[in-house]
Amino acid sequence: MASKEINDLTAKSSLVGTDELILQETGGGATKKVTLDNFYEAGSFTPTYNASVGDVGTWTSYSGISMRIGNMVTIIITITGTGMGFNDLNGYHVMNPGIALAPSQNSSGSFASTTISAGLAGAFVLTTSNLLYLYAPHNATATGGLISATLTYRRTT
Repeated sequence: MASKEINDLTAKSSLVGTDELILQETGGGATKKVTLDNFYEAGSFTPTYNASVGDVGTWTSYSGISMRIGNMVTIIITITGTGMGFNDLNGYHVMNPGIALAPSQNSSGSFASTTISAGLAGAFVLTTSNLLYLYAPHNATATGGLISATLTYRRTT
């Protein structure tokens, strides 16, 4: 459903049961029923290591969650380990998400260590080839034990 159709059908909406949404056009016009699966989806996934340049420490475990509303998707990746970081300003860490995320274009967000004193933060990128990249921050000597990365992007389908 195109966004114009949604805007035209915003006057009255109500939930029927648990998985159907009814939208009615302003002025008592056409009614359209759609399942919530067309608008909302959430789940978890487990990214896996793919490749890296200039990363340091032990990158132990990866977990991810995703939430889609319409064609907008938010993903959050959590990585645990010890002394994780970069020793090269051109460094990166690549992961396979394990699910088809299907961005319409390369999309970026950010990552940071949850240890504030670590000072580890940088760019988090999802490519159209379905790879997740953490790019080295300007302070390539910082390390942390827990990294969280978030991005929101437009999905192709």
